[in-house]
Amino acid sequence: MEEAPEQAVTNSGSGNAFSHYVRHHLFLLSSLLSVFLVNCISMRDRFNTVVNVLGDCVGLAMIHHLSEKELAVMDHTHEESLNRTAEAAAEDHLSSMESQYALSEIE
Repeated sequence: MEEAPEQAVTNSGSGNAFSHYVRHHLFLLSSLLSVFLVNCISMRDRFNTVVNVLGDCVGLAMIHHLSEKELAVMDHTHEESLNRTAEAAAEDHLSSMESQYALSEIE
């Protein structure tokens, strides 16, 4: 009832071949799945980036539209203060020149 030694070797050899086949295919399958998952994650991240940028643009447009009047008033006020500062600087410069030189020397 015992198997011959040659049959035992061939039976165990076919078992090794099958286990090698299964291990090899499981390795390939796990490699393919990991590549697929990495690609899915990177595509999801790219999609999220596009959505985030689009959301930022929409938010910025809404804020600009809602605060357009206030920004115009601030720009006008800022321009007036710059003009006043430039005029004051010119007057200071002229008054310092007048104090250094006599009016006859300037003309």
